[in-house]
Amino acid sequence: MTRGEWIMSVFLLYTKEDGTQEQTELTRETTSIDLTGRHIEHIDLNPVSSCYDLEELRLYRNRLKNIDLVPLSRCTRLQEFDLSYNKLQSVDLQPLDSCTQLRQLSLENNLLDSIDLSGLGRCARLQRLLLYANRIRSIDLSALSSCVDLKELSLHMNQLRNVDLAPLKSCIMLQRLSLHANQLRNINLSPLGSCSGLREILLHENQLQSIDLAPLKSCTALREIWLSDNRLESIDLSLLTSCMGLQRIGLGSCVRRETLLSRNTMKSSKATGLLDAIEHWRGAADESYDVPVRVPSLQAVSLTCSLLSEREPPWKMAHLFQSALSLVGLAWAGYVEDEDCSLLRKILERIDSPSLERWTCDQVIDLLCKQIDTGGTTIGLDVGRMAEYGSLTTRIAKVIRLRNEEMHRLVIPLSENGVDLKQLWLTAYGHKVLTVLGLGTVCDIRQFETARNALAELGYELNTTEDVSRHYPVMSERLEEYIWTLADYRSRIMPH
Repeated sequence: MTRGEWIMSVFLLYTKEDGTQEQTELTRETTSIDLTGRHIEHIDLNPVSSCYDLEELRLYRNRLKNIDLVPLSRCTRLQEFDLSYNKLQSVDLQPLDSCTQLRQLSLENNLLDSIDLSGLGRCARLQRLLLYANRIRSIDLSALSSCVDLKELSLHMNQLRNVDLAPLKSCIMLQRLSLHANQLRNINLSPLGSCSGLREILLHENQLQSIDLAPLKSCTALREIWLSDNRLESIDLSLLTSCMGLQRIGLGSCVRRETLLSRNTMKSSKATGLLDAIEHWRGAADESYDVPVRVPSLQAVSLTCSLLSEREPPWKMAHLFQSALSLVGLAWAGYVEDEDCSLLRKILERIDSPSLERWTCDQVIDLLCKQIDTGGTTIGLDVGRMAEYGSLTTRIAKVIRLRNEEMHRLVIPLSENGVDLKQLWLTAYGHKVLTVLGLGTVCDIRQFETARNALAELGYELNTTEDVSRHYPVMSERLEEYIWTLADYRSRIMPH
């Protein structure tokens, strides 16, 4: 039937769950069809193809197990289509390709275990896509890159283990993203950086072990973010300081709320309101601040650098530098001196360079050579990896010699307060043993004997003294403070 053929009316037939049939009358002028809660088990949509002006089709709260949407390809003015609360196990959305005026598609509360969204590729005006409470295990969001008006994407209460948010980069109008109650183990939020109007992100009740919040720095309209009931042990709150409008941050009571920043910096005007938005943060102990938290990305390193005030202790920049090295695959280099932070700044300037890792590696090797030649620290430096680089290979023997020398001149201070392990932490072998034992910078005699025995097995006898003033510096003060701070932090959070 063509648009030029005049019809008086047609009848839309449907079969109910009890086997009875009913019908509803349609005319060419019909703009809305509402068959909510009719216990419909089967419906033939062919008559709908003559409703050229149809804008709304509601079939929710029925018993539909399958449905053919082909007739809707002629309903080019369709704006709202609701198939929620049915028993659909699959649905072909391809016929909606011609429904370019579609604003909302509701498929929540069905039995879908997968869905192909390619039929929505031309639905540029789509604002709400509701797919929650299904059984979806995987989903390709590529088609949504064309949905530039999308405001809400609801995928919660499914069985998703991973989801690529990259297509959402073009959804600059996005306001609400719900992915809670899935099985997500990791998620990259970087594409959301372009969604400046984003208000809510719901990621609770998943299996996330870590998350990088740095991409959200441009989401200045963000009001709520939920991360509770995951496997997160800690979270760096400083990465949210640019979200000035945050009203609620749901983390649950078991997640450590920590920040590299000081209490004063976190209470500065830039972070006003953030602390009140964080559940269970009010009255936080001082140990929640000035913490060498894990930095998840170079973007996070860059953001944290911009937040550090001039009054912050220097060891924090050492922490960010070491974090940056790990993020570009150079953890094997151990502790590297970057006293004026020049290399860190250059790394962040090249953050988008495809050759960043290779370039940084070359710079670090140069620094290591100078560090070794001047008798500097070799803590964490992997001798096996040194053999891969010519200029370092020739220095392997010297590294071993330096490590032996620092152990032989080492004397451990004893006091009424316990055993001071700070100097042992500044040796390569001592650092390795103490890390495994989970000790901090101070321990009791029993713990010290454990460390002493472990080093004796390596061939090193530890001598003790009551002279607590002994100090043999082989590195900058800021690197010393960083190593000690990190040691005490790890000792505090490690189960004993």
